[in-house]
Parts: sequence; C-alpha cells; structure tokens
Amino acid sequence: MPSGNRKDADYDPDYDPTYDYADDFVGILYPSKVAKQMELAMEHVPPSRAVFADYSTYLYFERYYKRLHDYKEKTKQDILNQINYKPKQKNINMNQHDPLYHKSKMHSSLYSRVSWDSLTLGAIGAGATLYILRFIRK
Repeated sequence: MPSGNRKDADYDPDYDPTYDYADDFVGILYPSKVAKQMELAMEHVPPSRAVFADYSTYLYFERYYKRLHDYKEKTKQDILNQINYKPKQKNINMNQHDPLYHKSKMHSSLYSRVSWDSLTLGAIGAGATLYILRFIRK
C-alpha cells in the first residue's frame, strides 16, 4: 500500500499532505529567481487572481491589490477610530457661472449670424440636393 512517508520504499506524493506539486514545475515557466520575485511581490493578490498574472503584468496586479488592500485598511482604521466615513461625492455643478454670461453673444435676429461663407455653403448644398433629386425622379 502506498505511503505518504518520504522514507518508505512505496512513497507516493498523492498520500503526502506536505508534498507541494508546485515544486515540480519550478523553472519551467519562469526561472526560479523570477518566480520567487513574482511571488513575493504579489503577497496581497488573492491566489485566484494571481493565476492570471504573468511576467509582463504581475506588477500591475501587485500595485492594484496593494492599493486596494491599503484602502481597506485605512477604511477599517477610520471606522475603528469612530471617524464618520463618507465617500466623497462629486458636485456636478462645480463651476457655477452667471446664466446671463452669454447674453452679449445672443442676437435678436437670425440674419445677424449669416455670413458670406455660410450663404455660399448653403447655396452649394441646396444646389447639390436639387441636382441629386433630379436623377432620383427619373
């Protein structure tokens, strides 16, 4: 019968509660030095999320979850210190200005806004529309 004791002749790692299968794969994906560096850096990352981190993204995971951990710790400390914690609410109307500010730019007549450029473009647009409609009617 297989045994979980390493000294036995019929040793089987499946029966050993202290056996770590991760040791079998050390150095295959990353060199062991890099793997240890990644493991130490991602101490605040939950294992279910750390699985998705690779060498190019592990610093992102580390920074994000470190910041999240610090935020949770600060919130916990604020609550324990009986500070009223209220999330900051953004004021939609941060810059309030006079509603009549644009009064000088308003005109009483529609034609005061018309320029030669807008007249020319309008005439070209109307002519092009009539030209295209002529072909559609046929």
